[in-house]
Formats: sequence, structure tokens, C-alpha cells
Amino acid sequence: MIYSQIRAFHAVAAEGTFTKAARMLNVSQPAVSAQIKGLEDTYGVTLFIRENRKARLTEPGHRLFEVSRRIMRLEEEADEILRSVRELPPSAFKVGTDAPYGVTALLAAYCQAQ
Repeated sequence: MIYSQIRAFHAVAAEGTFTKAARMLNVSQPAVSAQIKGLEDTYGVTLFIRENRKARLTEPGHRLFEVSRRIMRLEEEADEILRSVRELPPSAFKVGTDAPYGVTALLAAYCQAQ
């Protein structure tokens, strides 16, 4: 199982159709279908019942959807952690210079702004 297959599975399960899932993932509908087929073929299971352009979860599909929800929440948490690193507190930086004369006024202005 690869992550792109789980993402595709989760998108179809959440959206209810392969077409909407493809739009959500910004990929083609055949690409989503191929990911789901690969997942189903690898494990020999049917995850969706396809009927009238809709995708309904099977019992194994429901169980996998619960897991994929947790995976997506963890992905969001990891994203938040990594994004927060860019937002360092104002005092968490270093200044290097070969002469303090040009930097002193800038540092004074910065400290007053804080």
C-alpha cells in the first residue's frame, strides 16, 4: 500500500464519487480509479460498490475509511507543525555582521517595534 492509494481511497470515500475525488485531488478520474484498483488488487478486496456513478463503501471500505480519517488528521497535524516552525518568535534569530555600525540602528528600531 502506498500513500497515494490511501489518499485516493479517502477522497472517494469522503466525496462519494471518483469524479469529485479527482477534482479534490487535482488529478484525472482515471488516475484515481487506477489507485483504487491497485489497492483493491493488492489486497484482493472490494472497497467500493460502484453503481450509478456513485461509490458506496463495502464493509472493509468502511473500516479502512476510519483508518484513513486518522491518517489524514495526522497529515494535517504534521503540516501544522512544519508550518509553525517558519513562524519563529521575534527573539529567535541571530545577526551576523563584520562591523556593528550599520546594524545598530536597525536592531534598535526592531527592538522598539517589538
